[in-house]
Amino acid sequence: MDITQQNISPELKLKITEAIKTRSSLEMLLQTENFIGTPASINELLHILQEVMGNRMMLEFIFSAHIAIWNEYREMITEEMWSSLAESSNFTSDHYTLLATSLIYKGSEDLGKKFLEIATTKAFNTKTYITVADAVHTHLKDNVWAEKILLDAAEHCSDVEHYSQIAESLVTIAEDTKMSRTMFEKAVSLSTISHEFMEIATAIVRTLKDTQWASEVFEKHSSVPDSGTPIEMLAEEAFHDELKLLE
Repeated sequence: MDITQQNISPELKLKITEAIKTRSSLEMLLQTENFIGTPASINELLHILQEVMGNRMMLEFIFSAHIAIWNEYREMITEEMWSSLAESSNFTSDHYTLLATSLIYKGSEDLGKKFLEIATTKAFNTKTYITVADAVHTHLKDNVWAEKILLDAAEHCSDVEHYSQIAESLVTIAEDTKMSRTMFEKAVSLSTISHEFMEIATAIVRTLKDTQWASEVFEKHSSVPDSGTPIEMLAEEAFHDELKLLE
């Protein structure tokens, strides 16, 4: 079936747009207008929702549990339709991840996995890589793939904060303490400011529970200048607070 054919009149499109903007019941409107759900009409409705709501809100709306009518309509949305919408709407890595996890939650694991693969290719910073890795770990229970994503992220970062974030995620997501230590070591090697050593030491205590190594890293702060701001004092307090949690 040609999913590009027009099935929604300009008049109904205007009413749908108005219902969304005024937060009226879209479900009631479609029922009143005798809207017939077909692959073509659902595809057109998807694009209208995206145009008015934006990507994230549109996805959250479609997968919302309390919108009963979408339980039926979602079954008509094919991979081709999702892909077309995502491409035309310039989905980011986060949008693909949200779509993927929503599909997996609704039982479409294979399709969700495909979109997580795309999300990985579109990840552009440490945060987005970690988001995809966490989704893989949480929804697919695939720690091997999750770790690969995190290591890919490490190849694209070159600063202390991001190496430290990846190190923590390797423990909390991939459960790999050995590789986590390697990333922490890279973070330490790049540190040049007092509070950076303190923050890494705090992260080591929090994730690896290695108080001896953390203390050694912490002591390195005395060999470099501080930033001249209260951040050093806050970082020092955070380190000692983290140690107390292990007592």
